Amino acid sequence: MAIYIKTNQNVNIEYEICSISSRINALLIDSLVMFGITIALIYIFSFLSDSTKGTLFWIVIAIPIFFYHLISELTMNGQSIGKRVTKIKVIKANGSQASFSHYFLRFLFRPLDSFYALGLACIFFTKKNQRIGDLAAGTIMITVKDAISFKDIDKTMSVSNDAIVYPEVEKLKDSDIAIIIDLLEKRKTQQNHENIVLLAKKIQDHLFITTHENPYTFLTIIVRDYHSMYSTVSQ
Repeated sequence: MAIYIKTNQNVNIEYEICSISSRINALLIDSLVMFGITIALIYIFSFLSDSTKGTLFWIVIAIPIFFYHLISELTMNGQSIGKRVTKIKVIKANGSQASFSHYFLRFLFRPLDSFYALGLACIFFTKKNQRIGDLAAGTIMITVKDAISFKDIDKTMSVSNDAIVYPEVEKLKDSDIAIIIDLLEKRKTQQNHENIVLLAKKIQDHLFITTHENPYTFLTIIVRDYHSMYSTVSQ
């Protein structure tokens, strides 16, 4: 299921809400990882003397397991090992990057979500597949798209040897071009779609460009110029 979130620049960005099966698969993988961590710690402690064990043994084992999801999401940009393998991640419901407070709230509500599978039931009955922790923290889980490389640009855009029309593209980033290509591909048959118009206007304002090209053609030239500039620099 896809949702559209309007950015501060009034451009609608499409996000794919991750499926329930992806969340379950990620949880199973993370459970295996935590089991592996536990076995490894028990093995390490087996070499220590009995006097060193006791309460310390349980504390050392419990801490990484108890805080696994919080530590993972903080250090892996909204993902855990299971989430990374299944290509899903946590973001804010407005489409921006989640912060410590959001991850921490999800962490605090995890026991409640686990109680009689309340979190799973909540996912089934919420529009954006959110568990209780997501609702409390204002987060959603999305499917992560593979980064678009310049090889992908070659496949989707026909790059000519024409001179660069807009040298201002040097101010753009790979992530900007990835968003443009993604939108151009999705709107091939809707070249006057409002998102195409808004994104073209945003790029023009950002690069201080004035043009009479139609929005779709303008964005196509931007991608071509960026690729041409990148290719020139790489040679």
